[in-house]
Amino acid sequence: MPRDVVDVLAALTLLVPGATVDGKPQAKVAGVVPAVRVSPTTVRELEQIVGWASSRGMAMAALGGGTKLGIGNPPSRLDLVLDMSAMNSVTEYDPGDLILTAQAGVTIQHLQSMVREDSLVLPLDPQSGDRATIGGVIACADHGPRRRQYGGLRDLILGLKAVLPDGSLASFGGRTLKNVAGYDVGKLLIGSLGTIGVIAEVTVRLLPLPACEELLLIMLPGLEMGRRLVVRILESPLLPSSLELMSPASAGLLGLDRHLSSPDSSYLMLIALEGHSAAVERQVRDISSFCAELNSGKPTAPDADHLARGTPGSAPEIARAAGAQAEMVKSYRASEVGLTPREGWDTFTKLRDKALGSGPSAGFRCTVPLALVWDLAAAVEEHSQANSVAASYTMSCATGGLEAYASGSPTGLRTFAEALRADAEKRGGAMSVLDGWSALGREFDAWGGRRTDYGLIRAVKQKFDPGGIMNPGRFVGGL
Repeated sequence: MPRDVVDVLAALTLLVPGATVDGKPQAKVAGVVPAVRVSPTTVRELEQIVGWASSRGMAMAALGGGTKLGIGNPPSRLDLVLDMSAMNSVTEYDPGDLILTAQAGVTIQHLQSMVREDSLVLPLDPQSGDRATIGGVIACADHGPRRRQYGGLRDLILGLKAVLPDGSLASFGGRTLKNVAGYDVGKLLIGSLGTIGVIAEVTVRLLPLPACEELLLIMLPGLEMGRRLVVRILESPLLPSSLELMSPASAGLLGLDRHLSSPDSSYLMLIALEGHSAAVERQVRDISSFCAELNSGKPTAPDADHLARGTPGSAPEIARAAGAQAEMVKSYRASEVGLTPREGWDTFTKLRDKALGSGPSAGFRCTVPLALVWDLAAAVEEHSQANSVAASYTMSCATGGLEAYASGSPTGLRTFAEALRADAEKRGGAMSVLDGWSALGREFDAWGGRRTDYGLIRAVKQKFDPGGIMNPGRFVGGL
């Protein structure tokens, strides 16, 4: 062990005797192994560690459950990783006021299980929720599929505390919705990837648990039928809390196709319905009716371009597309295939771990305008075949997000990623790397070209972290 590492270990052990200090950390941050890992147990210890490291110009990164370590570019340097897993206490919980405050290292699964006992819900469903921590979910903006119904993290977070790069503790927001006069600076930490501060504690608002929850699993023969079904739902008064489409490969990875005895070529749509039991039953009936109409060939919806241009669809075209696949759109309640709604979503959140195997693989997050996300899904399939890579994906049909996972040769992965990024940008969107940057080559930028708001992002980084010690090089534009 190098002498300087020994000195750091000795100094940290003396500074924070209650913390765990390790000179041989196993975790990699975007492929980079830090020299030292330290695990604080209190906010005060975190302040002391960050302040001490900052005074010595040491580069730092925060680690929670380790579920998002592959996001972005590798850090340009990394001396110290702050393992937040020991900061796992719920410091305040008031079910009557629908308020919960927790340290950054508490897992989402633990929080959800705790509040559910009081008939409350924390509507976050990130990938790997059994390991993902509240701090990491906020830092990486991993909302989950129910964002359409409940809003994103910005809508759920009431306040937070963060340790800034100089070791000082900053508090933002509070315990109520209207708690900020002036700029709501705390929102800058959402999706910042720990580049301007380390989230220490979070206060979130909870919501009453819906009286009834249902999960529909819809088998679809192709993207076009899925598009028509979603357009029909979005134009109706129905309010599903999530609409997620899984490619045949994704459904196969999770084994959901076996529950349905579906052919390997079937797409699978997961539709979550929540609310009063009568309202949920009405939505189940209506969606089943939409599926039946598609099977019958009846013109039920405008053309897909309606969402973008507002033009009516071609009834003959709709009839041909639906009639050719008669009786192929099938709707099942989760209970009909041996699942509870919660089990269905728990299975869904394991996709990223399943898709990113041991061989060369990479994950990508794409966002495009809602009307164009279906075209992007088709592009994923096209580029997969053209570059001989195995690709799977999930698509948030109501928000325009798509996550794709690919495995294959490094050359094929690189070409696939470049083509997918070009398609996303051509449609007014963007693509970033969720994992597997090392398989794409050192010249590949995880975030793409510099954004139009890069100057503002750089100014924020310079203001909070003038020394460039928090996750340096990992964020947009090498920040």
